[in-house]
Amino acid sequence: MTPDTDPTCLPELADALLEFAAPVTQILDHMARAPQSDVDEAVTTLRGLLPDVLASLEREFPPRDLQTAVAVLDRATDTVLEEIHLVPHESGHVNGS
Repeated sequence: MTPDTDPTCLPELADALLEFAAPVTQILDHMARAPQSDVDEAVTTLRGLLPDVLASLEREFPPRDLQTAVAVLDRATDTVLEEIHLVPHESGHVNGS
């Protein structure tokens, strides 16, 4: 089986998405809790920071690989939003109890 047909890459993709989403979520939460801030402002600020933070990737990967990564992330996001639905919690539920 070649890397292009090896189905084990999907769990690796899922892990990579979670590894990226977790710190980004924490950063956005932290920024949104700042005095005089909100979620939209936090997203705008982070959107401005990420290109500089990710700039080194242009030295590590060819543009085509980065464009493929963008396409995969965009499609993965769409798929998650289409396939995973939030279910209301029971009222009175507290984490850890």
